[in-house]
Amino acid sequence: MRSLILCIALALSMSAQGIVAADSLGVSCPVVEMEMERLADLNIPRTGHATVVAGGEVVVIGGHTSGFVPTPTAERYSDGAWQVMPMVYAHDQSLVVPLRSGRVLIAGGHEQPLGIGQTFALELYDPASHTFEGYGCLDRKRVFAEGAELDSGQVVISGNWYEGDGIELFNGGRQCQRVSDVTQQRTKPYVLRTAADDAIIFGCLDIHGQPLDTIIVDRLRGERFSPPLLQTWRPCHIYTQHHSYNNFIGDETAGCYDYLISTENDSGERTLMRITGNRLEGAVFSLLPLSAPIPQVYDGDSISYPSDVIADCRTQRAFLVGKDTSSRFYVVEFHYAPALEGSPAPMTLYVSEPMPEAGYSQPVLTPQGDIIMAGGTTTEGNFTPRTSVFLFRMAEGLVAVSETNDNTVGLIIGLIVVVVIVALTSLLLVRRRKAQVQALVQACSPEPSSAINPQPSSPVVATSIADIIRSRRLFCRSTLKLADLAADLDMPARAISEAVKEETGITVTQFINTCRIDYAKQLLLQRPAMKLSDLAAEVGFANESTFYRTFKAITGLTPKDWLADNDVK
Repeated sequence: MRSLILCIALALSMSAQGIVAADSLGVSCPVVEMEMERLADLNIPRTGHATVVAGGEVVVIGGHTSGFVPTPTAERYSDGAWQVMPMVYAHDQSLVVPLRSGRVLIAGGHEQPLGIGQTFALELYDPASHTFEGYGCLDRKRVFAEGAELDSGQVVISGNWYEGDGIELFNGGRQCQRVSDVTQQRTKPYVLRTAADDAIIFGCLDIHGQPLDTIIVDRLRGERFSPPLLQTWRPCHIYTQHHSYNNFIGDETAGCYDYLISTENDSGERTLMRITGNRLEGAVFSLLPLSAPIPQVYDGDSISYPSDVIADCRTQRAFLVGKDTSSRFYVVEFHYAPALEGSPAPMTLYVSEPMPEAGYSQPVLTPQGDIIMAGGTTTEGNFTPRTSVFLFRMAEGLVAVSETNDNTVGLIIGLIVVVVIVALTSLLLVRRRKAQVQALVQACSPEPSSAINPQPSSPVVATSIADIIRSRRLFCRSTLKLADLAADLDMPARAISEAVKEETGITVTQFINTCRIDYAKQLLLQRPAMKLSDLAAEVGFANESTFYRTFKAITGLTPKDWLADNDVK
């Protein structure tokens, strides 16, 4: 139902007579009331931390706590609460890179309280065991560094703060290796992978936080270059933790390395820049066409955007999160797919109620497509970070609430009538379908099958909807989305999510991946010589690396080690 409303809102925004926010609001795109939820608070107030998704869980790593003191702890969100985990070292404003292996690389950060100094310290987080391992040291001590993993498993690292910069590689060993100097000393640079074995490095600030007069792009393999576009448009300064992988909108399996970043010109106009990896040139820089300017004022209050773009490749949407002096939060949503073909990207502005208890930190996209913001600072600064955690519901759209012009009133009234009729009809269909599903479950009572059902060790004990998903092997489709399940079962997506969560105790995404891995274990037992790429495709994974990472995250073992533990010769 919400998807229908979102489509209507987007269609209106793209129409000459569509919903347009009143000029007094200072924006010219649809305005939507944001649905939010306050989650359990962090155990430790923190800012300067990194927030990532690892092993299917949201994890906050390091940062500093009250008094501007670095904290050697992390927390993961599980079963509605945050679980504290000890780290080997304290990492405040550190480099954080999720790896294809499923582990997370953490390195550098402030050496002392008050944001003083830098460190060499490097460690790895393993989401399968929820443990940290001290793993070596950087080639040089760093703060505000950034990195990107190559096909080889090496991680390109660059960036620093009040200390010399350069390019180095982490190769999985106990130390990192220096590669080369950089053309410009940078803090919080972008390190973007542009080929299987190449990356570009650029930024807008030097290591003392001063704007660079000109922006030069360094390459890991190739000559430096200066894109003409960067003479008039430059990356926006990012105040929060910055992770370049959040900007990715490409497809690594197809060799497409595409990114979106937030950019501005000397007049303060803000828009999105597209960066496309190019083997010969390094990368091509262009502006993404938008359906309207990015809102910078709402209802007379200025909007600031302290963080950068976060992208959801599955739904081809990107988000920019901001706030104002009234403690209202904003999310600008971009449907970027049309813009990749030259048409303007439809936009929507989501607006919250004032939330003075919320801090601001680097937002992260959850596996379900929502946005989480954990901890962070307020106007009180680094000495009094927050513990509050908020979820911005972006997985499904809401009704536009902005004022309309006279030409659209009749159209809106007609749409409301249509929506009401559809809602009533849907309600009747849902009730009838629920009865049919329950009858189907009772009639089918699926018999256990070693080729379908999970092993007894699986944490999933499913009935009803979950049993139907498993017995039909709906999880074997690599492109499976919640909307597909809704169509297959003729039920609302939210009803399926709630049913699976109630029956299994885990989310739909986690349940689907659990079914896939359980089925993979059965196939491994039956055909131990099967290629991992074939196995991944058969159980529903888009590629071998995702299958390998998920298998290890769920079982704690690689497929090969799992076979060895099960005495398969």
